[in-house]
Amino acid sequence: MVETFPNGRSWSDVRGNGARTAYNYAEYLPERTRMMQWYADELGGLRDAK
Repeated sequence: MVETFPNGRSWSDVRGNGARTAYNYAEYLPERTRMMQWYADELGGLRDAK
């Protein structure tokens, strides 16, 4: 399924990577935040275990 803007253009019509990068960043931010917190907790656990 191709997402389109109200003017009928799709993401593939947008020139440059700025818009695509911002879209992907916003879309995956909650998942990335959870993953980074898990990783920080794991490293903290390893540090505290010594």
